Amino acid sequence: MLYVVVFHESIGSLRQVEENKHHIDTKIQREQFNKAVNTLTNIFDNNFIDPFDVTKAPGKLVNYSTGTHATNEVEKSMVNSLSKDQDMFESFVRKRLMRRLMDLNQQKRKLL
Repeated sequence: MLYVVVFHESIGSLRQVEENKHHIDTKIQREQFNKAVNTLTNIFDNNFIDPFDVTKAPGKLVNYSTGTHATNEVEKSMVNSLSKDQDMFESFVRKRLMRRLMDLNQQKRKLL
């Protein structure tokens, strides 16, 4: 809630009303504005997940834009993605690059 106060102070809504302000800067307008800001901050505070707040990390993987939990299949796939990628890389090197290197070595021997 600290950023609400900072936001209000930065736009001047908590300061005393000065004389000679714009004609629509009335007490009612400020109250409506403050109510709208409070409504928006309540929406953000209560309905959205802060992906950078590690103190309230959910127990499961969560789509932070929708708030839905990832299925076990998706979670398992993401957790295993690095080892799967490493396996695919090694397979590519072994099947494609090493075979090509062996073929080049054989051609080189034939020429000598």
